[in-house]
Amino acid sequence: MKKLTGPIAGMMANFLLNFDDHLAKHKADSYSKYGICEKPGFLIPFISPKRMAAQFDTTIKTLERLRKSGEGPPWVRWGNKRIRYSVVLLDAWIDEQLKAMGFDCE
Repeated sequence: MKKLTGPIAGMMANFLLNFDDHLAKHKADSYSKYGICEKPGFLIPFISPKRMAAQFDTTIKTLERLRKSGEGPPWVRWGNKRIRYSVVLLDAWIDEQLKAMGFDCE
């Protein structure tokens, strides 16, 4: 089993610590099985780096470093500057990270 280290391990630890509260608040507002959403009350299949950082209790700079290193969650660039994270791809990425930590994600 692969052991997660660095910023990704911290992101996943924070996500797991707050998961129950987060899921209770946002599950109905999201396409995501993990309750990830851009704006509560709106079904939007992509989220901004700002919202991603808030939901994973990390910083936008950490997400930027993860994008540059290729270690972080999948992302897309819209136009010249806009970075967005697909909620569906984030679910798959979270599943991979949780499996690497020994969790069953079925």
